[in-house]
Amino acid sequence: MPRQTQEQLTAEIVAIAGRLFGAQGYGATSVQQIADAMGYSKAAVLYHFPSKDTLLAAVLDEAASIINTIVDDAAARAGDDARRHAVQRYVDLALTRSELGSLLDISGRHAEVRALAEAGMRLRELLRADDSPEAGVRVDMALWGVMFTARVTAADHDTTRAAMVRAAMDLLKIKG
Repeated sequence: MPRQTQEQLTAEIVAIAGRLFGAQGYGATSVQQIADAMGYSKAAVLYHFPSKDTLLAAVLDEAASIINTIVDDAAARAGDDARRHAVQRYVDLALTRSELGSLLDISGRHAEVRALAEAGMRLRELLRADDSPEAGVRVDMALWGVMFTARVTAADHDTTRAAMVRAAMDLLKIKG
């Protein structure tokens, strides 16, 4: 079996750390637990990330990058098509990375959250129908509702995805 590249190993560390932070909480997850889940030594993990905080920053930065990509891809479209595309991609992200809901809950206590907060604000502004307070509430409810539902649902992925996209689009008043 070929050895992992440094980039692949770093991505694996970030993915496992994200899952454990999401499942157990940031405070309850140790670097040793992350290393154990990978079958590596704690020293190997710390070689790539010198502290648990830098590892959290990498997890949050990766999430921000994904959300920024969703916004950038949607921005190439117009009107409801852009908003519909963003909702579909955001639901897919929530379903494939259900730990993000937990990370969003804990991230407010960490300085590393800045990039994720900025990406979230870009997505929020893209999805707003107008500048009314109601439109802002609808977007917040849709985004948080998607993340929460992805964390707690046990239903079939395709059925859940379709229902989540419809519900978010209804809440956001997106036609189609």
